[in-house]
Amino acid sequence: MARPAATVHTFRLIDRSCIRYDLPERSPLLEVRLLGFLRGDAYVNPLHDLLYALSRTSLPHVPGYRGGRIGTVTFDARGITVQEGKEPAPLFAYDTLVQLHLDYQTLPGPGSPYARNRVNPYYLHLYLSEPERVLEFDVAASRKSVTRLLQFLYDHRVRFREFRDGLRSYLLETDIRYQQVQELKARYGLDW
Repeated sequence: MARPAATVHTFRLIDRSCIRYDLPERSPLLEVRLLGFLRGDAYVNPLHDLLYALSRTSLPHVPGYRGGRIGTVTFDARGITVQEGKEPAPLFAYDTLVQLHLDYQTLPGPGSPYARNRVNPYYLHLYLSEPERVLEFDVAASRKSVTRLLQFLYDHRVRFREFRDGLRSYLLETDIRYQQVQELKARYGLDW
């Protein structure tokens, strides 16, 4: 099978521990029990409620927050290049990798307070292992870009393991029949 010569897949390297999650916006006035005060309920003080509501913050401060972006990861025909800051980018050649795990994961879904204002709630967790070095990091990725990358890696017969939210998958599909797994193993030489 002919390999495409200049196919390159680049992803933004992110520091997921520093991503700032926006909590739902709250109106302090909605937390004041004014109706209960007017009814004469015991232990209801609207001034206390308002001061308490104003004292709480809607957005948590995350120490060391750097905006969530710290570099790029590039997949090409030679291997994987990890560029962090202005340092020289090391190349991880596919044939020297002992392990390559790609786990496509989802930040908490719609309806969760952590998903508010998230443009891309998905990321790809990568684990690279060579005899003398190990690297583990996260990249921002859409489903379409990850599917193209996975097809590129399968076409180039790169040895790797693909996961989706921790479950073994093929092109991000986790519901795979036994017969299909055997066909994939024969076609791509996979270790399932």
